[in-house]
Amino acid sequence: NALLVGLLAIGLGRITSWQSAAFLSPRLVFFNATLLGASLYVLAMAAASYFVRDLGGSWGAAGQMVFLAAAALVLAIAVLSEQFRAWFRVTLAKHLFPYRYDYREQWQKLTRALSESGETPMHERITTVMARMVNCASGGLWLKDAEGMFAPVGGDLAPPAAVREVARGEFFDYLLQNEWVCDLDEARSGRARDIRLQPPAWLLTNPRMWLIVPLICDKALIGFVALGQPLAAMRLTWEEIDLLRAAGRQIASFLALEQAAKRLAEAHQFEAMNRLAAFLMHDLRHLIAQQALVVENAARHRGNPQFFDDAILTIDNSVKRMTRLMDELRRGVLTEQTQRVELSDLGAEVVRRTVSRAPVPTLNVEERGVEVVLNRDRMLQVLEHVVRNAQDATASGGSVCVNVRRAAQRAIVEVADTGTGMDAEFIRNRLFRPFDTTKGELGLGIGAYEAREFVRKCGGNVEVDSVPGKGTKFIISLPMAPLLATADIVAENEHQAHQIARS
Repeated sequence: NALLVGLLAIGLGRITSWQSAAFLSPRLVFFNATLLGASLYVLAMAAASYFVRDLGGSWGAAGQMVFLAAAALVLAIAVLSEQFRAWFRVTLAKHLFPYRYDYREQWQKLTRALSESGETPMHERITTVMARMVNCASGGLWLKDAEGMFAPVGGDLAPPAAVREVARGEFFDYLLQNEWVCDLDEARSGRARDIRLQPPAWLLTNPRMWLIVPLICDKALIGFVALGQPLAAMRLTWEEIDLLRAAGRQIASFLALEQAAKRLAEAHQFEAMNRLAAFLMHDLRHLIAQQALVVENAARHRGNPQFFDDAILTIDNSVKRMTRLMDELRRGVLTEQTQRVELSDLGAEVVRRTVSRAPVPTLNVEERGVEVVLNRDRMLQVLEHVVRNAQDATASGGSVCVNVRRAAQRAIVEVADTGTGMDAEFIRNRLFRPFDTTKGELGLGIGAYEAREFVRKCGGNVEVDSVPGKGTKFIISLPMAPLLATADIVAENEHQAHQIARS
């Protein structure tokens, strides 16, 4: 037994520390310690006030009241003082806890500051949360700009906007390579641990600045945070360095994502502008083709009055469309006026516009009265594009046919050709992809995409049935226009009669 007791004593002696399983929250300890300290202070001042009254003679009661008022004022100042609370919090953490900071609470504060979306700018929230981590009164944020300079973007330590710093140099290279938190007070006193830790002069000459925290993301220094002097005197330890390093990396990652999101938004804006320009070029290309066709046929049909009538009508349509495009660009809004349209009339108009090319398209109307509600000019442009593509894909001896029919409550326009056809993979992956063209420099690759998007906007859909070497069917399905009441039919007939009389 004596031997076992000796071994047990040796084992207990080797245990260097004992830790209780109970966990005390630093915030709870600070609150209770503050309450206990204030209570003891009040009791002590109350007891002292009785001595003041006994020693004051006839003025004892008045002296007691003045003493209590002064004690209450001192207590209020101490409780409300940021500097006193910071000193008290550091003192408690130093003597009661193995770690000075509650890392879970600090991380929650940092995450909350980064994720909030309020009136306070992001840069102000970053400097505030970093400063409060180590009980500093102020902070400033510098980020690398497009010219490779560190420029101030927020905080109350930032100098005028004109003051910028080159992002290259021994000091910033050292911060990046060692992820070092620089103590400016050490640099000012000449106690820097490395000769390369010599900050720029404007940092050293500002006595309000205390620490420089690097913001590192993906092995790149994207900026730094400057923290002001602490509210209570404290010595920089490994705990502050590790906490600020981790916070700096988290902030740097968040800022990098924010900058990437801004660049992506700008790219989307430019992409939208490029698409708008491409669509306008597509429309203008069709208008120019119409005018070129008029000029080309003018010499051959100089003495044909019907040709001149068609030429004037073509020019008039082109002018109206260009005028509408200019108005929409000036307003910044693309507007579309819808109306009831007879699809057989649209088919006849498309055939008339494309009859000058081979193979000459034909029109097959299975049933008249197939009406839809949409923008007539846009639908005419869609059908013309589909017919011209069919002509391009079909030899002069082939055929292109425009079929108009009804299927249940849907209006169907079908453009069928006997051309080269397309395989399923091309239809699935490339036919409707914008800016993907098989025409080289002669095409923009947006015609099929624009056609499908317009049809979908009208509540319809587009189907393509094609067999390589045999031909293609481009099928457009649209919802039928609602039936008109008798009074509406009479009004529409009168409107059409007036239009015919005016023409």
